[in-house]
Amino acid sequence: MNYHLMIDDKFIDDFIDDAEKVSSKNSNRYFIRGNRQNAIHVKHLKAEWVEDIWSNDFKAILNKITSSDKIFIHWYSLDVGKLMLTIDKNIPIYVICWGGDFYEDPYLYHINWIHDKLTLKYVRKKYIFPKKWAKRPNIFLKQLLTLLKNKRSIHEDFLLKKKTVQRINFMLIDPNLFHEIELIRKIYDAPKISQLPFGYNQNFDRAIKLKKYKKNNDFLNIQIGNSATGANNHMDCIKVLKKFKKEKIKLIIPLSYGRPDYAEVVKKYCTQVFNNKFEALEKFMPREEYLKKLNEIDVAIMFHNRSQALGNCITLLTLGKKLYLKNKNPLYQFFKTIGVDIFDIKTIKNLTFEEFSKPLSEEQTQSNIEKISNLFSEEKRLEYLSNILNNKNNL
Repeated sequence: MNYHLMIDDKFIDDFIDDAEKVSSKNSNRYFIRGNRQNAIHVKHLKAEWVEDIWSNDFKAILNKITSSDKIFIHWYSLDVGKLMLTIDKNIPIYVICWGGDFYEDPYLYHINWIHDKLTLKYVRKKYIFPKKWAKRPNIFLKQLLTLLKNKRSIHEDFLLKKKTVQRINFMLIDPNLFHEIELIRKIYDAPKISQLPFGYNQNFDRAIKLKKYKKNNDFLNIQIGNSATGANNHMDCIKVLKKFKKEKIKLIIPLSYGRPDYAEVVKKYCTQVFNNKFEALEKFMPREEYLKKLNEIDVAIMFHNRSQALGNCITLLTLGKKLYLKNKNPLYQFFKTIGVDIFDIKTIKNLTFEEFSKPLSEEQTQSNIEKISNLFSEEKRLEYLSNILNNKNNL
C-alpha cells in the first residue's frame, strides 16, 4: 500500500488522478491535512481529510504501516518530519521536493540567502527585530534577550529539521535537477538520500493546446514572480526594472497566495516606482483561467535565489515566452542542462529595452517545447510515477 500525506494544494487533484491511472485499484490512500469544509484546491473524492496528524486516529493508521508499504510526503514540513521520526525506521519514506519545505522551514533560519537586500530588510524588520527599540535600558535589555532567545530557538528548530531530513530515503524530483538534490544534501548533511525521477503535472499538455496570444495593445506585459512570498524578491526585482519605467510596459504580479501583509508591501513599493503600470493578481484563479493569463505575458522574471515556480516556468516556456532566472537558482542550471533557451537576470542591468524585450524566435520556441516535452509530457510523467508506485522497492 502507498500512503500519501499531502496538503491542500493545486497539484494534488491531478496527482491523485495520475496515481489512479497507473496503480492497481485501492493501492493508494491520500490523506490531506486540514478539513474538507475549508478546502480551497483539493476536491477529489478519494481524498481523506486529517485535521490533526498527531491524533490517536491517525497514529492508529500509521501503526498499521509495515516495511512492505511506502509513505509519500507531499510537503515535508518540520511537523511532518517529527512525526516520521516516530515510525518504524524500516518503512521507506519518499518525499516530493517542493522547495519551500526545505528552504523556508524553519522560515527564519534561511532568510539570509533566500532574500535579496530590500526584501531581507523587510523580513528582518517584520519578523526578527522589535518594531521599535526601547530607550529605557531595562526594556532594551529585555528586547535583546528576547532576540537572542528567538535566535537560539530558530537554530534548535533547524537542528531538528536536519534530523528529520536525514530520515528520508528517497527524494522525488526531475532527474536533471541534480543541483537541487546536492544543495539539500549539503544543507542538511544528508548524503544518503537517493533520487528518483518524478514530476507533477506542470501544465505542459494544457499549455500546448492554447493558441498563441494575439496582442491587442503595444504594451509589454512583464510577469514578476509567482506568489506573495519573500523568496520572490519582488522589491529587488522592481528596482532592477526601474530603468524601464518610462517604457510602454505593464507589470503582472501574481499575489494570490502567500503572506497578505507582504503582498501589501509589494503593491505599495510597485506603486511608488511604477505608479499604475502594474496589475496585482490577488484572487486565486482556476488553472485554465490562470494559463490564459500567462498566455498574455511577454517576458517573465523569476527573481528567486532558490527553486520556485517550476510550473509557471514550464507553462511560460511552452507558451513561447521569454524567461529570466538568476544563475544561482538551481532551475537556471536545470534548464541550461536540458538545452532550453532562458536568460540570466544579471544581464538586465546592461540591456537596452529593445534587447530586454526582444521575443524568442519561432525556432527557439519550438526547440524549447521539444525539450520540455521530453520531460514534462503526460506520457513521461506517468512513466515516472508508475515506476515509483508499483515497484516493490526502489533500491
